[in-house]
Amino acid sequence: MSQITTSITIQFGDGSAQSGSLSAEIDNRSDGLNGGRSQFAPDEVVWFLVYPGPNVQYSPPILSDGELLQGSEVNVPQEETLTFANSRETRLAKPAIAMPALTWFGTALGAATLGADGSTITCANAGVAVAKAAYQSRAYSWGIKAPRTSGGSKVYSIAVYIEGNLRA
Repeated sequence: MSQITTSITIQFGDGSAQSGSLSAEIDNRSDGLNGGRSQFAPDEVVWFLVYPGPNVQYSPPILSDGELLQGSEVNVPQEETLTFANSRETRLAKPAIAMPALTWFGTALGAATLGADGSTITCANAGVAVAKAAYQSRAYSWGIKAPRTSGGSKVYSIAVYIEGNLRA
C-alpha cells in the first residue's frame, strides 16, 4: 500500500492584534476515523482533520481528485511540550478550546493565560522554561473517497487545498 499524507499550516495576520491559525492533518489517532492507519489503498476513504482557530472561517477543502465527504466536529486531546526562550509567550501547535493544563519542568513562569486566538500562551513572567501542555482542540473531519486509479495508475497522490479568512 502507498502512504498518503497531507499537512497544511496557514498563519494569518496583518500586524494587528488579531491573528488566526488553520491546520490540517490525517486522522491517525488509534481511536480515530482511520482506526490508527496511515497507509491507504486506492478506492478507500481517508479521513483528515481541519483545526481552525476561533476567529477563522474556512471554505470546504478542494481536492485534486476523488470525492470530498463531510464528517463532523470532534474534540481531539492534545499534548505537547512548550518552550519559552527568554520570553513570556509561546504558541500551541493547534488552537485550544480552553486554557491548557501546564506541567512545568524546572522553572515555572507564573500564571498563564490563553489568548483570544486559542494558540498564544502568555505567562506572568519572562524566562527560559519548558512545560507540558495538555488540552483539547476542536477539529472538523473531512473524508476523501479515493478513485480506483488516477491518471491510469494505482499509485498516485491527491492534493488538498484549504482556504480560510479571519472573521471580522
